Amino acid sequence: MLTASAASPLVAQQLGAMAAQLRPGGAPVSSPVQDVVAADSDDPRGAGFGALALPLVMSGLAGAVLLTFAIPSLAWRTAGTAIFAVLGGLDVAWIAQGWLSLLPGSYITLAGVMALTVLAVSGTVVGLAAAIGRAGFGLGALTLLLLGNPLSGATSAPELLPQPWGAIGQYLPPGASATLLRSAAFFDGAGGAGPLTVLAAWAAAGLVLVVVGGLRGRSAGEAEHGREPALA
Repeated sequence: MLTASAASPLVAQQLGAMAAQLRPGGAPVSSPVQDVVAADSDDPRGAGFGALALPLVMSGLAGAVLLTFAIPSLAWRTAGTAIFAVLGGLDVAWIAQGWLSLLPGSYITLAGVMALTVLAVSGTVVGLAAAIGRAGFGLGALTLLLLGNPLSGATSAPELLPQPWGAIGQYLPPGASATLLRSAAFFDGAGGAGPLTVLAAWAAAGLVLVVVGGLRGRSAGEAEHGREPALA
């Protein structure tokens, strides 16, 4: 039996246990279980990898709140969001790979995945706040943190979650990020197109929401300005 513990140590362990119980013709299976793509030796159970999703989401949420309150201009706030995402991706990738040794592979590639994750989260929340006000913070936290993190499958596998929740989780930034990180770190990018598209779509949606918020603010300002002569 061929397994890939890098994709999910929990699934690989379950398959190994199933193989040990197979007895065709009353005899146990003689061929061993072979781990063709092993998890990182410093994180054989995937606990460290599973813990990466939450800090990425929480840092994105925190950054979005700080940028919204600290920078009045939407244009500068958008630029600040992009800069925050790049620096956050570089920093978290260095911690995960250089300090904790949780992920193999190219540092630049991993940093890019993490930066895109932070951008998808922070950009969406900044956009929601610009479009609908402070309620956007609550909506973003509810969707991306309270819903997205448990459904990410980072600690197990999306297929082990109740369906259709496991599939839905892959369309949220935490789930897409976990899948893309596994792909980039262990499988040379195989199967990464889907989650990459999901993260890019969330980042683009955040930019669209920022534009909507800017247009709404401009319309409100023009309406207020148009009423001034009448009030005078």
